[in-house]
Amino acid sequence: MTNKRRFTVGATALAVLALMFALTGCGSAAKTDSTGQSTSSTGTTPPVTKLQITDTKVGTGAEVKAGDNVTVNYTGWLYVDGKKTTAFDSSTDPSFNHVEPATFQVGVGQLIKGWDQGIVGMKVGGTRTLIVPPSLGYGVQGQSPTIPGNATLYFEVTLIDIPKLQIADTKVGAGAAVKSGDTITVNYTGWLYVDGKKTTKFDSSIDPAFKHVKPFQTEIGAGKVIVGWDQGLVGMKVGGTRTLIIPPSLAYGVQGQPPSIPANATLYFEITLVSIP
Repeated sequence: MTNKRRFTVGATALAVLALMFALTGCGSAAKTDSTGQSTSSTGTTPPVTKLQITDTKVGTGAEVKAGDNVTVNYTGWLYVDGKKTTAFDSSTDPSFNHVEPATFQVGVGQLIKGWDQGIVGMKVGGTRTLIVPPSLGYGVQGQSPTIPGNATLYFEVTLIDIPKLQIADTKVGAGAAVKSGDTITVNYTGWLYVDGKKTTKFDSSIDPAFKHVKPFQTEIGAGKVIVGWDQGLVGMKVGGTRTLIIPPSLAYGVQGQPPSIPANATLYFEITLVSIP
């Protein structure tokens, strides 16, 4: 595989990006008044000014904390005069072109504040509605073309999982530590991880069988590699070796990376940090 394909962001991450930066899909434009503002501010219902959280189903699994990765299904609507109206994005509706659960990290500023605040405390298996005021959504600017300025948003969110990245330093380096945004050079080998054991080797920068025997360079925290790498290599020191066990939702998800990485594969990496150029 080429460097571009080796650790590119998969379809799961694309769904997350849709939520992070657009929260839009292929639906029709939102209903606005003649000034381009949401009609939620012109009706008889008082405007929403605070985040409203309702658990329609309380889960029985682990509880979300700030900093956790979460995997969810969701649908978002505009909220006008006390009612949800136009759907603008969804992980379950085929018309929005990304029908698979979304995975993201809570409480670190990746998402709108209404999500960062509103998902904390959910339990796996639960469903929660969030009514998000403009100040915790997209504010006066909105998100053209589907979210107008000053729009109140309504979400239904089901928490599927809190995937855990497993990190172990087999050798602690003595050099500089990786920060998000750093460009790093590493050597690595990756295996599929099945029933608690590493099994089939699928890629390596040091094994001649993979025809690219040279260190691999990438930027951390910029979405150029899978989420498990973006999160799992931060703090590693030059000269050190680290193992990462990465759940599917932080790797290649339900799509996999044919032909060597099947759908829903857990991955095991051994990574040596050569330098931070």
